[in-house]
Amino acid sequence: MYRRYYDAFMDRVVEVWSAWQRAVTEDGRESVYVGNLGGGIRTVKHLRRLATAAAWFNADHQGRSGDTPIWDCAQQGRVAQAVMNGRPITNVTGSYSNSQPTWRHVSKPAPEMTMWMAQTTASGMQANEGLKTSARFELQRR
Repeated sequence: MYRRYYDAFMDRVVEVWSAWQRAVTEDGRESVYVGNLGGGIRTVKHLRRLATAAAWFNADHQGRSGDTPIWDCAQQGRVAQAVMNGRPITNVTGSYSNSQPTWRHVSKPAPEMTMWMAQTTASGMQANEGLKTSARFELQRR
């Protein structure tokens, strides 16, 4: 039963993402729909299938909390690289502390933020602002 539900769920997600991408590129517009993967690579179980509809992989995984492994951001970047085949991938990073309970008025320690950003870069993901001058982004737009 779960497999049938999940297949129907993924069918709908791919349908919606594809429809949004068609809508933003109709009439030759040079736009892209960026579906937000809140929770990063653990958002859905079939990222390769989702990548068939995604022009851009945006992992909204803003930091570690609880028992999240220290290498989690880099792993997310490697998985995104594997499914996106050279298309743009970005990571949303929060500067707030991801401790329990989450309190967005407290910043995370500087070494934690540095580590998260280093993993983002090392795994091939980019900060959203960097895409404006990215060669990969320019190729995607053509």
